Parts: sequence; structure tokens; C-alpha cells
Amino acid sequence: MIQITADTRRAVVTNKELLTTGSAGIQVEFTLSEDWAGLAKVAVFRQGDEGQKVDVVLDSSLTCVVPPEVLTLDGEVVFIGVYGHNGQGTVIIPTIWASAGVVKPGTEPATPASAEPTPAIWAQILDVAQDAEETATEAMSLVESGLQDLTELEASVEAAESSRVNAEQSRVIEENQRVDAENSRVVAENTRIANENARDDAETARAAAEGSRVAAENARDSAETARVSAEQERVAAEQYREEKYAEYVETVSGYADDASASATAAAGSASNAATSASEAATSANQAASSARAAATSASQASSSASSANASASAARNSKSSAESAATAAANSARNAANSALSAHNSVTAAAESATAAQTAQSAAEDAQDAAETAAASVSASAAQIAQNTSDISDLNRQLSDLGLSVVDGKLNITYTEE
Repeated sequence: MIQITADTRRAVVTNKELLTTGSAGIQVEFTLSEDWAGLAKVAVFRQGDEGQKVDVVLDSSLTCVVPPEVLTLDGEVVFIGVYGHNGQGTVIIPTIWASAGVVKPGTEPATPASAEPTPAIWAQILDVAQDAEETATEAMSLVESGLQDLTELEASVEAAESSRVNAEQSRVIEENQRVDAENSRVVAENTRIANENARDDAETARAAAEGSRVAAENARDSAETARVSAEQERVAAEQYREEKYAEYVETVSGYADDASASATAAAGSASNAATSASEAATSANQAASSARAAATSASQASSSASSANASASAARNSKSSAESAATAAANSARNAANSALSAHNSVTAAAESATAAQTAQSAAEDAQDAAETAAASVSASAAQIAQNTSDISDLNRQLSDLGLSVVDGKLNITYTEE
């Protein structure tokens, strides 16, 4: 392949290839500086100093084939140049001629085949225009396909946005559910603490009731003991009263018998009788005092019995109060157990709500990932559409550089050859 580098006015062959007569398909590649941007490029081949010149229109690849017309005479030098025009035929940049080498004689067949001549430049332009039209048609197809893809992508974006909104709503709902579950958990925890406190209070009440019951039992035992003691004292007092009364009766009877005997035996002894009467009176007083003491003991015994009965009644009341307190403690314990069961159910419900909230959060994250994937696809498609639009703009600019344009799907040629 022959390679040529050109700047504003100078062309240099940087790689040569052996040229022989009858050759065809020898490639030439041009490398142009930025000064050539926006110009239509045409390569010019010349055989010898005054030989035939052939123009070849360069496409965007900046490559072409050496025309066979300049490879017909051996010993002649092939010169190559390039010029750029503005699309209306006005040459802007012409380079100097660059030598590609001397044509060597090539082997020819016995019956040489005639090489097809290089088309005129207008024919080349027409071919380029047709190629451009085909390219434009393909580009339009790509544009239509891109538009359809864009429409589908817009629909996908709308669907993704709808999915994102739904996911966001689901996330908000799940967040609310999570907050509700957390509130339920706090309520359940507070209920559990309250139930613990109620259980402790019930246990304290039960212990107090048990203490009251024990105290009532002790009071009942004490009352029973006091009652038995009072009964024993009453019996003892009754026995003591009966004994003293019997002693009194016996003493009085003895004294009466002695007085009667003394009166009968010593009727004449008045002083002895008086003395005996005085002694009998004294004994009678003593007996009366003993009787009064026995009566007082009996009264005290009766008071002790009354106190014992009152203590027994108080003991019975204390026992009844203790039994009521025990019943209330049992009811409190049952209520505490029911409250603990309710707290356990609340905690279980809160855990289930938290699990549901976690599942909904995972679903929301999956929906968010799908929305991000759809957005990335939309961005990639938009970039491809922008690239296609840029390629179409470059093609239209190249057609304009060649003096061509596409109007209503038809190619117009405005090139003017000087």
C-alpha cells in the first residue's frame, strides 16, 4: 500500500510500493492535517511529466486505488497529488506533486485484457452520491429504529418511574408499618413491664395476705388459749366459791351448834355466852368476807371469759379478713398471668410486623434496582441515538462538501466542474 502524508501544501510519500504496467488494485492511503477539515478531497494521478491525469474522489476513509491509466508506460514516473475544494468547485488547497516511483514493465498475458477506465469525476461523484444516498437511507432507517427505540425507552422510563413511585410508596408504607411495629413493640414492652410490676405487686399482696393469715391463725390460737385459760379460771373460781360456801355453812353450823350447847350447858354463864357470841359474830364476818372474795373472783372469772370470747370473735374476724385477702391475692395473680399472656402475644405480633416490614423493604430495594437498570438502558440508548444523529450530520456535511444534497429522498447534484 502506498501511503502519503499531506499538510497545507506539501505531499510526501511515506511508503512506496513497486509499480508495474498492467497492475490493478494498488491501494493508496492519505493522511491529511486539520487544515483539510470541511473540504471535499480529490486525489490526482499523473503519468510522467506531461502524461495523462486522472482524478479520483476520496471518501471518508481517505483511500483509493491507483488508476490503471497511469500504469500503461514503463519507465515513466507516477506522480500523486491531492486538492481540496469547497463544494462549489473552488479549489482551496492544492498540494505539490509527490513521486510514487517509476513504472516497471510487467508480465502481460498473450491476449491482454483491457482494463476498465477510471470513471469521470462526475461519475465518481454520482457513485459517491448514490453510496451516500444508500448510507442516508440506512441512516434514516437507523434513525427511525432509534426513534422507535427511544419511544420504547420513554415508555420504559415512564414504566420505570411508575415502578419507582410505586416502590417509593411501598417503602413509605413499609416504613410506616415498621414504625407501627416498633410502637407496638414499645407498647408490648411497657405492658410487659407493667405486668411484671403487677406480678410483683400481686406477689407482695400474696405475701402480705399470707402474713395476715398466719397472724390471724396465731391470733385465733391465742384467743383459743385465752378462752381455755378463762374457762379454767372460771371453773376454778366456781369451785373455790363452792368450797368457801361449804366451809362457811359448815363453820356457821358448827358455831350455831356450839352456841346452842353452850347456852343449854352453861345457861348461867352469861359472860361465856357473850364471848362465844362475839367469837361467832367474828367468824360470821370472816365467812361473809370470804363469800365476798369468792364472789369477786367469780366476777373476775366472768370478765376473763368475756375477754376470751371477744378475743375469739376478733380472731374469727381476722381469719375472715385473711381469707378475703388471700382470695384477692389469687385474683391479682390470675390477672397478672393474663396480662403477661397479652404482653407475649403483643411481642409476637410486633415481631411478625417487623418481619413483614423487612420483606417489603427488600421488595422496594429490588424495584429500585430495576428502575436504575432501566435508567441505565435509557441512557445508553440515548447515547446511541446521539451518535447516530452525529453520524447523519457528518454525512450531510460530506454530501454538502461534494456539492450534493438529499431533498425529499432524492439526490441533487450541484457540483460545477471547471
